[in-house]
Amino acid sequence: MYGIDLNRPILYEFASLRFFEKKEHHIERFCSVNVLLMVYQGILRFSENGKQVEVRAGEYYIQRKNCYQAGELASDAPHYLFVHFDGEWSDQPGALPYRGSFDYSTLSELMLQINMASHQKYMYAEQQYLFHKLLLSLRQKVPSNTLAD
Repeated sequence: MYGIDLNRPILYEFASLRFFEKKEHHIERFCSVNVLLMVYQGILRFSENGKQVEVRAGEYYIQRKNCYQAGELASDAPHYLFVHFDGEWSDQPGALPYRGSFDYSTLSELMLQINMASHQKYMYAEQQYLFHKLLLSLRQKVPSNTLAD
C-alpha cells in the first residue's frame, strides 16, 4: 500500500478550509510539498502529472510533492480542508494510503481546529499535534455495520 510513512518524521506547514465556486478550476502549479485534501462536500477535480484525479465528498487524497497539478476540468463546488506538509512516502505496511475515505461527522471538529490553529497562529507544536491526530484518525478503519451470525 503506497502512502505516507507514519514511522518517519512528518512536518506540518499550513492548513486552510477552501470553498470552490461552481465550475471553478483547481490551480495550475508545480507543488513542492505534499498536500492532504479532505473533501466534505462536492467533487474536486484536477490532474497530477497528467493523470486525472477526482476526489468526492467523504474522501481524502494526498497530492505528492514535486508534481505538476492542473485543473483542466471544472470541479463541482467542493468544500475541503487542505494541509501542506513534508513527509516520506513508503510502500511498507502501516503507511497511510494516499487515498481513502473518512467520516466527516467524526472529523469535522478536528478539521475546524486545524484551520483555526493555522489562521490564528497557534504555537507550531499545537498545529503539529492536531495534524498528527488527524493523520492517525485517517489511518483507523471505520467498523462496518454488519451483523454477526
